[in-house]
Amino acid sequence: MEFRNIKFKDIGTIITGTTPSTKNEQYYISNDYMFVGPSDLKTSKYIKQTEKSISNEAYNKYSNRFIDKNSICVDCIGSDMGNVAITSDKCLTNQQINSITEIDTNKFDYEYIYYILSTMKNYFHQIGQNGSTMPIINKSLFEDIEIQVPSIAIQRKIVSILSKLDEKIELNNQINNDLQDYLKTIYKASFQNKKNNSTLADIADCCLGGTPSRAISKYWNGNINWINSGEVNKFRIIKASEKITQDGLEHSSTKLLRKGTTVIAITGATLGQVSRLEIDSCANQSVVGIIPIDNKLNNYIYLNIFTNINKIISNQTGGAQQHINKNDIKNYKIYKPNLEEIQEFNKNTLPVFNKISINCFENETLEQLRDTLLPKLMNGEIDLDKIDI
Repeated sequence: MEFRNIKFKDIGTIITGTTPSTKNEQYYISNDYMFVGPSDLKTSKYIKQTEKSISNEAYNKYSNRFIDKNSICVDCIGSDMGNVAITSDKCLTNQQINSITEIDTNKFDYEYIYYILSTMKNYFHQIGQNGSTMPIINKSLFEDIEIQVPSIAIQRKIVSILSKLDEKIELNNQINNDLQDYLKTIYKASFQNKKNNSTLADIADCCLGGTPSRAISKYWNGNINWINSGEVNKFRIIKASEKITQDGLEHSSTKLLRKGTTVIAITGATLGQVSRLEIDSCANQSVVGIIPIDNKLNNYIYLNIFTNINKIISNQTGGAQQHINKNDIKNYKIYKPNLEEIQEFNKNTLPVFNKISINCFENETLEQLRDTLLPKLMNGEIDLDKIDI
C-alpha cells in the first residue's frame, strides 16, 4: 500500500472557532445553529447535538468562522487535547477547537481523516506548545501537522471496515438510550406520586470513596477495580480507571462497591453526575456509592436518584469548587417501597437493566476491536485485498 505525505492544510480549510459575546443576547435567543465546545467532542463520532446553540444573528456576525457538515473538529487545548468528532451540520465551534472544513473529497475521505486523527491524541500532547496555563496547538502549528495517506480508494475501503463497527456501537447506544427512557417511564408510573416517607439513609448505606496513598507502590496495580469521579460521567461504568491491591483497599478509606451500585459525583466538574456500576469497584473521595440494605432496591434507587438528582445537588456549597457532602445524600427524602411493590417493579425493569448491561459490554468489545484494527489498517499491516466487505 503506497502512501503520500500531506499536511492538514492540504486536506481542506483550517478554521479556529470563536465564542460570540454573551453580552449580546441576540446571539443566543434561538437555536438556529449548533455551537460546539470541547465537551461535545467526547460523546460520539458525529456531533448530532450540543450543550449550547446560537442564533442566525450570530451567523451573520461570525459567518467566516462557521464550518460545514462533515468537517473534522479537534480539541487543541489542555487535557482533552486530541479529542475529535465530525460535524453533522453547519455550525460554529469555540476557540479551543481547530477544524478541517471544505475537505477536498476527490482526494480525501473525511471519515478516514477522522480515524487518523483519533489515533493522534498522544502526538498532539507531545507537540502542544506551553501556553500561559496549559498546552495548546495553535492554528499555524495545526495546519503544518503532517500525516501519510493512501489513495482515495484505499481510504474508502478502510472506512467501510471501521464504520461497520462504529455503526453497531452507535446502534447499541441508541437502543440503550431508548431503554433508559423506558425505565424512567416505568419508574414514574410506579412511584412518582408516592409520598416520601423515609430518608435514603433508612434504606441504604451511603459510602464515600477514598484514594490509597500514591506514595506507596504496593497499593496500586493490583486486581481490584477503582474509579475516579470522571468515570461517573459515563452512562454505565464497565471498566476501572485504575487498579488497586488488597493492601490499598485495606489501608485507605475506599470501599468495595458491588455491581449494581448507584454512584454519584459530589464535587467539581462532574458534580451531580449519576451512573451505575456494572462491575465491582472501589471509588475515590469525590464519589458516593449508595448500597441498599436490600439488594432488591438497587434498580429503584438508581432510577429515583437519576430522576431526582437536581433536588440533591440543590444543596451544593462552596465557592470555586462546588460540592455536596455525604450527609446531603443520606438525608435525601425518598419513598420506601413495600415488598410487593419492589417485586413488581423489578419484574418489569430487571430484564431491561440486563439488556443495557449486555449492550455496554458488547460496545466495549467492539471498541477494542476497532482500536486494534485501526492502526494496522492505517499503516498497511493488514492486506485489504484479503478482506471481503
